[in-house]
Amino acid sequence: MTRLLIWSAVAAAALAGSGCAATRAGSYVERSVNFAQYRTYDWTPPDALPAGDPRLAEKARPIYDRFYQIDVDGFEFPERHEYDLIIFADVLEHLADPAAILRRCFASLKDDGMIIISVPNVANIVVRLSLLFGRFDYGDRGILDRTHLRFFTLKSLTDMLEQCGLKIGRIVATPIPVQLVWPVTNRRFFAPLHDCHFLLVRLCKTLFAYQFVVQADGGGSRAR
Repeated sequence: MTRLLIWSAVAAAALAGSGCAATRAGSYVERSVNFAQYRTYDWTPPDALPAGDPRLAEKARPIYDRFYQIDVDGFEFPERHEYDLIIFADVLEHLADPAAILRRCFASLKDDGMIIISVPNVANIVVRLSLLFGRFDYGDRGILDRTHLRFFTLKSLTDMLEQCGLKIGRIVATPIPVQLVWPVTNRRFFAPLHDCHFLLVRLCKTLFAYQFVVQADGGGSRAR
């Protein structure tokens, strides 16, 4: 039986399958992992969700084997060698010391387990252009979400993972979710523009990627 552990900083929405962090990471995993059972822990910043969103957690609970809302920073990962896969879906950027959390989670992975991480790309062209004009404005969501404590480029992310002893495998760059920001672009007329957008992300992910999804080998050879 494949065991999956999901951490999500926007869990109530994501775990309910509304297209947020865990859903995006899940769409990447499901192509290669046939998991039969879930156990999930969740961390949610107290001001990260709009009013009323706590009810989404109750909707998500029946979907999972176990569902918790706890503070990741103080979590000790009590299980040993239990999980085939641990997903940090848009979580690390909310933590003061994400490397420490990654190191602590190793003990919960099986020897052949892996970790999947998604983080926003602070070097996205939109942020770069804003900086060019002297702007670095926080918002309620997106790359400059006001609850983010850490910001990652592709290099700073991979450097951190390697320093933690992880062996980096596949890296997927995702485009800016234009259709979510401007729903009118869901029309077929805009399809060629979306195709061009996807191509730009593939050709220059450090500049055009909205988010990086990284698969890393848990590495049974590491000391637990």
